[in-house]
Amino acid sequence: MDNAVLSLEEIKKFIFDTAKIINADPSLLPTFGIIDGSARPAIKVDHYGYHYIINERGEEYDHRITANIKDLLYLVFEHITFTMAIHHELKNRVKNQDCRRIAFTKQIELMNKIDGDFGVKLKQNIEEILKRNPYNDKWRN
Repeated sequence: MDNAVLSLEEIKKFIFDTAKIINADPSLLPTFGIIDGSARPAIKVDHYGYHYIINERGEEYDHRITANIKDLLYLVFEHITFTMAIHHELKNRVKNQDCRRIAFTKQIELMNKIDGDFGVKLKQNIEEILKRNPYNDKWRN
């Protein structure tokens, strides 16, 4: 991708096409140009760049702006793959094992399918999380 600003419709098509790679349910995808207040991420585009917004009942929980389309796509698919990984873990839970072991592995796998750079970045982020909050195989179940 080059540095040209993509339109909202171009972004929508790209996200829908990319979601097919990982068989993401369309209900997991963000809204485009509309903030519905349900905590579902929304994508907007203006002269400042690409906006990734999470709003629930009128309260904004996250609003990131980037000029880089790849950064926007990472945010979108980090959220989607996390939800998918949690659903996967629930179906494949292992007694006396920290649920994040399965969820994080699945999320990295999904992100790698989309873009190898995304998988590497996510793995680094997860390693930072685990430094602060290591796996605990006794706390859950």
